[in-house]
Amino acid sequence: MKRVLALLLAGLLFLCSGCSMNQSAKIKLDFYYRVSDDTPSGSALTSEEKYLDSDSIPAVMEALLEGPFRSGMKRTFPENAHLRSYAINEGILTLDLSEAFGTLSGYDLMLAQYCIVLTMSQFDNVDGISITVDGKKVPGGASGILTPTNVLLTGETQDPYTISSQLYFPTKDGIGMGVEYRVITVNSMDEVGKSQGILNELFAGPKEAELAPCLSGGTLQVSSIQGDVCTLNIDEEALSNLISDEENFDLKLYSIVNSLTELDSIEKVVFLLHGELIEGWETQYSANYDF
Repeated sequence: MKRVLALLLAGLLFLCSGCSMNQSAKIKLDFYYRVSDDTPSGSALTSEEKYLDSDSIPAVMEALLEGPFRSGMKRTFPENAHLRSYAINEGILTLDLSEAFGTLSGYDLMLAQYCIVLTMSQFDNVDGISITVDGKKVPGGASGILTPTNVLLTGETQDPYTISSQLYFPTKDGIGMGVEYRVITVNSMDEVGKSQGILNELFAGPKEAELAPCLSGGTLQVSSIQGDVCTLNIDEEALSNLISDEENFDLKLYSIVNSLTELDSIEKVVFLLHGELIEGWETQYSANYDF
């Protein structure tokens, strides 16, 4: 079924001006949630109006994460998700959520982030929102500063793009790698979009109990794909997590390489730190299954 993520700009501007409204000593806000699967609608999101005693950020986030309470909506956030801390700096609201929020992935995660952005952007002093989990980037989530304009997608969109592929993870006993077959949500069907979708799933970790994560913390982004070479940019945190586990370094590294080279267009993977080759690392990595 096709979903329409279009939201009327005029309506949004009205919402953004409503944060300071007080009716009968209550604060009126609109809280955004997903439309339930059995409700005919041309939109993926809808909202319900609530009156709160307090317009503090913790109070609004608590009310948002607890809902929805109206029919025609479906639960958007994990039950144990809660706000750990927040900060506002020069109009940017940083919301640090509990680990439960990080269990969302793909389309579910995208819509959950949209609901937070649309709801919290009603504060007059909030120009943009950054969402983290336990102080780190949300695995597979949108990065950077999010604003309502990120959500105002005009026109009709298809259901989220998905690809089927297999992911590699080290075994917990450290003697080899295991495979998981996944349907992966991607932002686009070009090679960069598919590759980044695979990396996001690797960050989300394995589902099988006997497998171990290959990526945890930090970021690993697809920089480019030229010919059959996929170039990745890794940050210090992700690099440190990889090299600190000396015994399983090769397994973790080749879990990434092998997963990416499952795409027909990719034969080799290059890792860069700040745009430069990493000292002691090979210039290019090809798939390796012999451990």
